[in-house]
Amino acid sequence: MLAINLHNLLSWSLLFKDIKIKMYRTVICPVVSYGCEAWSVTLSEVHRLRVFKNGVLRKILVPKRDEVTGKWRRGTL
Repeated sequence: MLAINLHNLLSWSLLFKDIKIKMYRTVICPVVSYGCEAWSVTLSEVHRLRVFKNGVLRKILVPKRDEVTGKWRRGTL
């Protein structure tokens, strides 16, 4: 339930990107890393955390690929 609401909130175009990034830093990161002091983190878990982080930031920043140059740029919401 939380993930669905958070997904919709990060997709919402009326919120500024800096507010979404602050929400990511203050709400999402602590929830995802809760109890990590007791983990023995493996490389696969580091990879999964990095994939999650990139997915959330991709959702916030909405990157677009320029058709002419092929380079990535930030999209507009």
